Amino acid sequence: NTQQTSVGTTINGIGRSSDGSAFTTLAQSFVTPSGFPYLQQFTLYLTESFGGADTRFRAYVYEFDGNIGALDLAQQRYRSGEFAGSGNIFGFDSYQFSTPNLLLDATKQYAFVLSASEPFLSIPDFSTTFAGGTAVDEYAGGALFGAINEGDFSALGVGGTLTAVQGAPDLSFSATFSSQVVPEPSTMWLVVAGAAIVGLVARRRYSL
Repeated sequence: NTQQTSVGTTINGIGRSSDGSAFTTLAQSFVTPSGFPYLQQFTLYLTESFGGADTRFRAYVYEFDGNIGALDLAQQRYRSGEFAGSGNIFGFDSYQFSTPNLLLDATKQYAFVLSASEPFLSIPDFSTTFAGGTAVDEYAGGALFGAINEGDFSALGVGGTLTAVQGAPDLSFSATFSSQVVPEPSTMWLVVAGAAIVGLVARRRYSL
């Protein structure tokens, strides 16, 4: 396995604010490491803001075109369930998303997306949380983009909606990739159980 990581100390407001002071969506672009095309999991880091625990989000993986600043909405590779923002005022909470054996194309660019857009109408106004960011360009394979698209998720597929976030080159994230398919725990258990049964049958035949 190999891991890509970018963990900084800056913060970016994200949630719902009618005065336009918070992003609705943040997208960290990335590419797969050479020889490691399977995304197994990724983690985002959030901390308390104003009404942080009242915010609602989903996380996604999309194909992304950084040149025009848009997601390819026809190429959604992962979509999480809805989850609440952080209520931790003393530090960052880690939000981990499992994407077992998600095969990505090394010739394409993707984005880890954190968005309040789909649950937007259920979020009280001025409820925001903070997403971790970096003060320097820690991750060479991508950059951080943001959008104030409110409840219009389809706008993220329009060129120019997602623009580079000033002062935070990267989102705080970690991601684990593998070079080959990783057996799921249930599959591994079946393999072990099958081998044990074969061994018992072989021993019984030998003893007879």
